[in-house]
Amino acid sequence: MDLFANLLNKLTDCNTPLLLLGDLNLDLLKYSQNRQVTDYVDLLFSFGFLQLIMRPTRLSSNSATLIDHILTSNSDITESAVLISDISDHFPIFCFSKSSTYKTHSIIKARNFSDENIDQFKLQLQNINWEFLTILQNAQTAYNEFSDTFFTLFDLYFPLITKKVNRNLNRINPWFTRGLLVSRQQKNILYKEMLNNPFDPYVSSYKNYRNLYNKIVRASKKLFFESEILKNQSDSRKTWQILRKAINTSKKPVLLSQI
Repeated sequence: MDLFANLLNKLTDCNTPLLLLGDLNLDLLKYSQNRQVTDYVDLLFSFGFLQLIMRPTRLSSNSATLIDHILTSNSDITESAVLISDISDHFPIFCFSKSSTYKTHSIIKARNFSDENIDQFKLQLQNINWEFLTILQNAQTAYNEFSDTFFTLFDLYFPLITKKVNRNLNRINPWFTRGLLVSRQQKNILYKEMLNNPFDPYVSSYKNYRNLYNKIVRASKKLFFESEILKNQSDSRKTWQILRKAINTSKKPVLLSQI
């Protein structure tokens, strides 16, 4: 605690807003029961730091603890919270300041190819008298007339619409199949059931399903990129692009001649 006090003292001398984040293994829910936790919180107050997270960040079958902290001396914080997610045995935590810039949703443009729209489109195509194309002497002119008519109807019955991307309903990666979307939804359902009932058989059911799901996701990703590399094996430039995409980086490889 003395070392931590010295650190806070040096940081506050910087005279700048501060954020300290970490898994500090001090359960703030035991402020009145644990002397070390009490001293820790009192020390924070003495240096003008506040703890932003107020709910448990780790749950097990027999405990709920608040051991992941966001400490700040920044008065511009507007929001902080705990995310319910199974990416770790600790829940992710976050905060926003007034100067934060972030996108709340990804936006995409798409067309609605519903059965009703397709049927209406087909009906309109059938009702068009295409004989006017046969009297045109120039093939390019005939094609242009056909194309204009066709795509005017296409845009009418399948207009571009803007919508928010829901990662549980839309694929965000080409290798993520619709079957995996369904499996992810089921995994999330089992996870919420486990949180509400943190004991067997709910815990075992979730963990078994999660492990199988993760295994299938890795296999699907591997199969997709192996197929892409095989299709483009004669194109070294395309192969490098696929490899960079596979490891999720846009950086160009460093050549030996550049070192």
